[in-house]
Amino acid sequence: MSNNLRGYIYAALSSSSYGINSFAVILYTAGLTTVSVLFYRYLFATILMAAIMLAKRDEFHITRKELALVCPMGMLFAYSSYSLFMSYKYLGVSLSATVLFIYPALVALLLWFIFGEKPGMVTLFAIPIVFIGIVLLDFDGIMSGESSAAGMAIVFSSALSYAIYMVVVQKSRLNDMPSTKLSFYSLFFGFIFYVIATKFCTDVQPLTTGGEWAVTLALALFPSLISVSTMAAAIKLVGSTATAVLGAFEPVTSVVIGVCLYGERPQPLSWIGMVVILLSVTAVVAQNKVFRIGGRFMGYVKRHIHRR
Repeated sequence: MSNNLRGYIYAALSSSSYGINSFAVILYTAGLTTVSVLFYRYLFATILMAAIMLAKRDEFHITRKELALVCPMGMLFAYSSYSLFMSYKYLGVSLSATVLFIYPALVALLLWFIFGEKPGMVTLFAIPIVFIGIVLLDFDGIMSGESSAAGMAIVFSSALSYAIYMVVVQKSRLNDMPSTKLSFYSLFFGFIFYVIATKFCTDVQPLTTGGEWAVTLALALFPSLISVSTMAAAIKLVGSTATAVLGAFEPVTSVVIGVCLYGERPQPLSWIGMVVILLSVTAVVAQNKVFRIGGRFMGYVKRHIHRR
């Protein structure tokens, strides 16, 4: 199996498993707070990743320069989780997941403004279309004066912090760290973030039922352990842009869960907004590959014509 194919598989696994975040709503209905849910998620995910590293005899040693990067990035990743989980309370699972998917466009903008990787015309055209899609998602609320501007702002901050994390991982010395080590320290410092957020564990609510334990472990395993580790591996193999294009699996997974499990019924304009965002962002992150394929095809045609 080629590195590219493995990278695409890892990226698809990362985004689809990240959609399991929406299970947090089950814990909300049981009375748990957002910080309690995420405290357990990051605690169990850190323990599981440490166990994997011990089983593989991976090295835990980290340099000061790596620590100076992975500590703030782990906390930034934790904040991305927090803001996404908070947005569920304002927008619901389906809309939150779709707005989160603007992060690939934000990745493209960050690479442009910070590293001078100027986007193509497709990107410049698609980015305002993405924001039109966001307006369509909450169009009924805007027209009725009941728009959840707070929910939109919260999930946008989640997408931005997620995009920053991806760009820093690709462009810094963190890209040279083994995937398991990077994932462990990202989760560990994310856990430290929630230790602080729960006032050093004094505000953590207990898990009281088997169902709550099962859902919490699922959150630790899928959107944390599996998603973070496969995303790190995918970025190393195919880069943050190619990893982002397969992020379309995340909102699809969340929308399916929202409709089937929570009975969410997005309005027709919301569905249109979802499609607009998915298509626009996919065009942004896939444009270079499309152009390369088109160029190769035209080159083949020209060579074939010259031979004749």
